[in-house]
Amino acid sequence: MTGAFRQIWVIQPTTPPGPLRHCATCGTTRPFHPSGKVRLNANGRKLDAWLIYKCTTCDRTWNCPVYERVTLSDLASQELDAMHLSAPAWVWRHANDLSVLRRHCDRIETSAEVTVQRSVADGPSRDWSILHLDLRVPCPTGCRLDRLLAREVALSRAGLRAMVRTGGLRTPKGAKGLRHALTGDTWVAFVARDLHRAHRDHLTRVLCPGPA
Repeated sequence: MTGAFRQIWVIQPTTPPGPLRHCATCGTTRPFHPSGKVRLNANGRKLDAWLIYKCTTCDRTWNCPVYERVTLSDLASQELDAMHLSAPAWVWRHANDLSVLRRHCDRIETSAEVTVQRSVADGPSRDWSILHLDLRVPCPTGCRLDRLLAREVALSRAGLRAMVRTGGLRTPKGAKGLRHALTGDTWVAFVARDLHRAHRDHLTRVLCPGPA
C-alpha cells in the first residue's frame, strides 16, 4: 500500500452545553437548556442582550448575559438583526460559547451525542499507507474520542486501544487521547504497516469510497 489518504470530519454536538444552576422553583440544582429566544433591552445608545434558558424540569427561566451595556454602533447590523429575530444560528453560536457560560455557572454539561459530516481531502482512496483523519470540532462536546471512533469505524474500544499499543492507530496524546472528550480540533491516523490485514481491509471498506 502506498500513499496517505486524508479525510476531514466535522463533528457537532446534537445539543449545546447545559449549565447546572440552582432553580428557585425546584429548590435544588437543575440543568438548564437554551430556549432558542433572545431578550434585548436598549437604554439610549446602550444595549443588553441575554440568551433565555429554561430549567429542564419546571421551565423556570434564567437569562444568560451575552452583551452588557454595549454601544449600539459597535454592533454590526447583521448581529442586531439576528438578535432581534432570535436567529437559530446566532443562538447556537452563543449557546456553545463556554467562556460566557463559565462566567455565570460553576458546572456545565456537554452533550455526548454528536453528528459527523465526512469529506475527502486528498490521496488514494483505497491504496493507502496512512489513513489520516482531521477532526474539526467547532463546538465543545462530551463525546470521548474512543467512543466516536468505535461508532464511526465499527470497531470496539478495546480494539482501538490495542491498535494504539501496536502503532496502528496514532493520536496526539497516545492511548490517553482516546479517553479525552472532543473539545477542540485534533487528528488520528491509522498506519497500514502496523495493522492486522483484517483491520486494514475493514477500515478500507468503512472509510474509503470507490469499488473494492
